[in-house]
Amino acid sequence: MTRAESTLEKGISLCQAKVDSLCKLDPDEVDANQIYKIANAITGLTRAKIESRRWDAERSGMLLQAQALIEGKIRELMAGHPELAQQLLDVAGEARLELEKAPLLVEK
Repeated sequence: MTRAESTLEKGISLCQAKVDSLCKLDPDEVDANQIYKIANAITGLTRAKIESRRWDAERSGMLLQAQALIEGKIRELMAGHPELAQQLLDVAGEARLELEKAPLLVEK
């Protein structure tokens, strides 16, 4: 689970806790506006979680495509040096794995 998903899960859990506390109240004490706000919050958090997962899947796919392109170039350019080519291929694979684990860098 990514840090973003973890944060979204905490938000959903907080909303669920609020719903649970409202369930313990007498119906006359429950403000319909509170329920509306909680429902909207849960909806927004759930959508954000889905988008986060979609983005992670797209990012992973792009990294795999980049790795395949780099590996193809390595094989092409280093055809006469198979041992060196293999070392470079290993480095390319390790780099992709590191990028998949790394947080997204955002320019300021």
